[in-house]
Amino acid sequence: QYSPSLFVHNSREMPLKTQSLTPAYYRQAVHSSSYVMPDAKKRPSFQSFIDGQWCSAQDASAGPAGVPPEAIHIVTWNVDFVEDEIETRLSCALDHIHDVIHFHEHDTAVGHPSIILLQELDVDALAALKGHNWVREKFYLLGASAEDWPNEEHYGNVTLVSRSMNILDIFSLVFEESSLNRFALILDLSVGEARSRVRIANV
Repeated sequence: QYSPSLFVHNSREMPLKTQSLTPAYYRQAVHSSSYVMPDAKKRPSFQSFIDGQWCSAQDASAGPAGVPPEAIHIVTWNVDFVEDEIETRLSCALDHIHDVIHFHEHDTAVGHPSIILLQELDVDALAALKGHNWVREKFYLLGASAEDWPNEEHYGNVTLVSRSMNILDIFSLVFEESSLNRFALILDLSVGEARSRVRIANV
């Protein structure tokens, strides 16, 4: 059983209703008159920038010691793989997100960790993502490889997770009947003094 969970969705193909993320949630993914059930579950790559390079972080569930954060920043951004200059647009988007988050943190005694959900990230933009100084310093990368995307598609979703988060589980679910190879990156977090389990899906 999960506590009330946050679901962030930004897909053009399959509109979803925003509800608590129980197994019944998946039945809300209605593309036609029949239900579309994601049934291909896999473990995506999980990377951390260490000693000047991106390395596989094998134990994603370790997390830092101490009480989980009481609040988190969540940002979702569709990069749009169709438009030109995706590397430049992605770098500008990350700079803007950084500025917005830090602007709001001036009102708090302690900065909240952040989750950034990117959709339609072209494979050619992965180098710009992994080369961004803020990303290298502050985040884990979930699903940041074309091998993580269905049929090794040239675009997909990537989730950035603050290193200070208490991560419980990560996995992906593929919508096998999707003509555009849509999938969900799933991230389970521990939040608050009660250590509530919160699930975030990047679709």
